[in-house]
Amino acid sequence: MVFSMYDFPYFFVAIPSGSNPAGLSQYITKITEDFNVGRIELFSSDGLIVVGLEQTIARVKTISPVQSEILVKGLQACGGSTFQAVLFPSSDQRRILSEMLPAIPFESGRIELSSLTNNMQWAALGFNTPPSASIHFTIQSTSAEAADSNLTLIKSLFSFLGQNPDIRKFMPEVNQVLKHLIPQRHDKQLLLQVDTITADSIINDFIAPSLLKVNTTATRLACAKNLKSLGMALFIYANDYDDQLPPDMETLLQYEVSENSLVCPATKLKDSYIFRGANLKTSEPPFMIWIYDKKGNHEGGRYVLFNDGHVDWATEERFMELIEEDNKYRMEKGLPVIPAQ
Repeated sequence: MVFSMYDFPYFFVAIPSGSNPAGLSQYITKITEDFNVGRIELFSSDGLIVVGLEQTIARVKTISPVQSEILVKGLQACGGSTFQAVLFPSSDQRRILSEMLPAIPFESGRIELSSLTNNMQWAALGFNTPPSASIHFTIQSTSAEAADSNLTLIKSLFSFLGQNPDIRKFMPEVNQVLKHLIPQRHDKQLLLQVDTITADSIINDFIAPSLLKVNTTATRLACAKNLKSLGMALFIYANDYDDQLPPDMETLLQYEVSENSLVCPATKLKDSYIFRGANLKTSEPPFMIWIYDKKGNHEGGRYVLFNDGHVDWATEERFMELIEEDNKYRMEKGLPVIPAQ
């Protein structure tokens, strides 16, 4: 897969055509029909099938093939890994990156990320996937002094990341991970080799649990967003029906609400949200509950949509108190008392 500054963020893919290029072309065409990024074209050249946007392929066809020594060295440095990536920016791209990359304020000064690009000739990453995971990473610098400078920058960046409270929230052991990812300098190169045992430990003990936390947080945010949008739709409905809420959530489908919004993204199951808004008006007290998460959707609590349109996270204990307050008002007004689910 090749990214070029001419076409960024679009790319083209070069695939060895093998013994059946016609059959492979048909298969690739079928796959690309599912992508809605523009008109995609295929053409064969030198044993490769090249796939990309029409304008990208038109440009690629005008270019004469050139053997890149840097690309060869970079791929060799990947050590035959399953996944191989080589970065070798041109002088123009270095200038652009130098202007775009930020300087990060740090306790001992600033981390100038642009210096890494200026001191680097090329970088190569080789990665083998589990169950035999391993990492080969190489940065070829312009000189031994430049390699030392890059190593200092990497250590400073890792130190900054290790102290960041947001990162530590999701990965408390971030410093234990980063210490395994500091390369060693060998003349003009920075080399990092992580063997299978260490890589498996990093993935299973640190990265996987952290990704689970990130996924849980993202799901909760999506749930809160769902309820917020349902609250807006309920207000619109009430405005059309003399302040009265609808008899059920499905009625909101007539108000440009998607069916996905009616289910909690943590379970994606029908009836994962409980609607309590029937027989209520928007003029009721703000503590009255419109919609809430069914028990078990999330660990440790639920999201609740209230009568004033705001959404709050409530522990199970707090949620039962809210239901009790809601039902107390219902009894006073002669409305149906509804138990929690």
